[in-house]
Amino acid sequence: MIAARGDALGACYARERLSADKLSGYVFELEIPNNGSRHTVTRVHASVDGQAILEECVTGVLAGVEFPAHTGAPFKMQIPIESPAP
Repeated sequence: MIAARGDALGACYARERLSADKLSGYVFELEIPNNGSRHTVTRVHASVDGQAILEECVTGVLAGVEFPAHTGAPFKMQIPIESPAP
């Protein structure tokens, strides 16, 4: 589901590349409720600090991913987002 948003993530990085020599890679944690409602997105790590616009864009893309309802407890997963090669 996240891989399907690759173009949107790429657009975040393409826009930021215009103003930065080095772009951050991230690790985000998604907490997904079992009822299919909106999940939370929390940044766990950034390889380059101070790229708020890039981080906001990537967070927004991840927040827009829809997960189906599932049985059992809510779960958390960590998603690495790597900076594309220049």
